[in-house]
Amino acid sequence: MKTSFTRKALHSGSILLLATCCLIGLQSCNDDDDNGGSPAPPQPSNTIQASGTDSQGEDFSLTFIASSATYVDMEGFEALSITAANVETGWSLSILVPVDGTGTYTNFDMESDQGVITLNTDAASYSSIFPVNIDGQNSPGGFEMNVTQLTNTMISANLTANLGRSFMPNDWVHIDNASFNNLGLTGPIGGGGAEGSMTATIDGEDFTASEVDYTVIQLGNMSSHSITGIKADGEAISITFSTEPSPGTFELGGLNFAATVSYVQADGTSFTAQSGSLVLSNFSSGNSASGSFQLTAANPLDASDAVEITNGSFNVSN
Repeated sequence: MKTSFTRKALHSGSILLLATCCLIGLQSCNDDDDNGGSPAPPQPSNTIQASGTDSQGEDFSLTFIASSATYVDMEGFEALSITAANVETGWSLSILVPVDGTGTYTNFDMESDQGVITLNTDAASYSSIFPVNIDGQNSPGGFEMNVTQLTNTMISANLTANLGRSFMPNDWVHIDNASFNNLGLTGPIGGGGAEGSMTATIDGEDFTASEVDYTVIQLGNMSSHSITGIKADGEAISITFSTEPSPGTFELGGLNFAATVSYVQADGTSFTAQSGSLVLSNFSSGNSASGSFQLTAANPLDASDAVEITNGSFNVSN
């Protein structure tokens, strides 16, 4: 299941022209701009590169696109919450770590208040809070995350993790490296100041987003479209279309990856749609979208922990 995506930063013709200019001395061979030779400031990114192996001996190398990266209140302390997905496989990655500066953060005690890494694959859900049996050695699940940069707007880090399944230590995933550089912070990434609304009823309680963002991620000839409604306390609903959609009805859950819906509580607990439907009423690529949804979403770590989301509606424009 080796899979990877790469993104071209410059057109090959531009690279050839730059190389030619450097050889004949017409242009400096660096990336500095023309304003006093100062390098351009780094721009926020939204990609996480992750590689590793599983208990079946299968290697993976994937690019995850982050739909949100923000801080959430974890009952008395703040934690960095990142949610990301791989468009081709439908896998999702969740990082919830109490980060307050650069340095190394570890959790091999399987205590959720020290941070949790979760990977949802097409086969199962794996978490750092479950024990693993790797090469005949029983050990707790866990992670080590090294934060090399943290500002008000960006974070750079890399991590390793051992992720297990509940009551199934012989079924595990080892992430040998997951890294992100200049990952944009403080909310849904790449929304660009969208305007709109998202409302729903979640287990009988009203949900009204204080901010709604519409993000388009271009991967070669493919594009994914993400609409996220988030409240001030971090509670959020995120709708993702794996490819450019057309108006119509999308079934949710199972092996239906054309549209996915996830819900994150204010404490960082995440839920993924297991059944239900989404109606996309109007859509203009990169500009606007509106529709409705209703679904049952379950906690990947505990299928008995589920929420009912009804009367869902969204209307967003960039």
